[in-house]
Amino acid sequence: LPITDAGNRDIGDIVVLTDITVQRAALTRLSLLVAAICGIVGLVLFGFLRRHASRIEQRLKVVYDGLANEIAGHEKTEAKLKQQNDFLNCVLASLTHPFYVIDANDYTIKIANPAMKLPDPPEKTTCYAATHKRQTPCDGAECRCPLKEIKETKQPMTVEHVHYNKHGKPCHVEVHAYPIFDSDGNVSELIPIWVEAGINMLWPLERQSGMLSLIHI
Repeated sequence: LPITDAGNRDIGDIVVLTDITVQRAALTRLSLLVAAICGIVGLVLFGFLRRHASRIEQRLKVVYDGLANEIAGHEKTEAKLKQQNDFLNCVLASLTHPFYVIDANDYTIKIANPAMKLPDPPEKTTCYAATHKRQTPCDGAECRCPLKEIKETKQPMTVEHVHYNKHGKPCHVEVHAYPIFDSDGNVSELIPIWVEAGINMLWPLERQSGMLSLIHI
C-alpha cells in the first residue's frame, strides 16, 4: 500500500507478505487427487467399453456366420433349382408332341415345349387362341373344354379336338389333360398333351404321371 505525508507526497509503500505454502500444498494434493480419480475412472470406462465391444464383436460374428451360412444355403438351393429347371427344359424339349401348362384361372399358357411353336415366354397367350384361334374358351359337345370338366371332376381326361398344327393347318387331335393341384386341393394348373388322331401316345399313363411330378410352377 502507498504511504503519503501531509503534503500528499509518496514517501513509501507498505508490503504485506502472506505465507501460502499450506494452500499451495493443498492445491497440489487436490490436483493429484483429481488426476488419480480421472485415471481410475478412465481405466474403469476403458475396461467396460472393451468388454462391451468384445461382446458386440462376438454377436456380430455370430450374425455374420449365420448370414454366410444362409447365403451359402441359398446358393446351393438356387443351383439345385437351376439344375432341375435345366433338366425339365431338356425333358420338355425332347417331347415331339405339343406339351404346355395352363393357368386354371385365366387359360393363359405358363410354359410350353418347342413343339408348341410359341414365343418364349408365351406371355398372355391363351390355350384356345394358340390351338383353336378362338377368342373365347372351348365349349359345347363338339369342342369340350377339359379345364372346365377337370376343375369339377379333378380327374385326368382325354377329349378329341380340331387344333391347328405347327404348319397352321387344322387337324384332328387327342388332348390328354392332367390336373395340378394347389395346397387346398383345387386345380391350379392343367397340363394338356395333344397328338394327332391315330398316333398312339409314346408313354403309358404311369410314366406320364411320373414326369408330371417334376413340374412345379
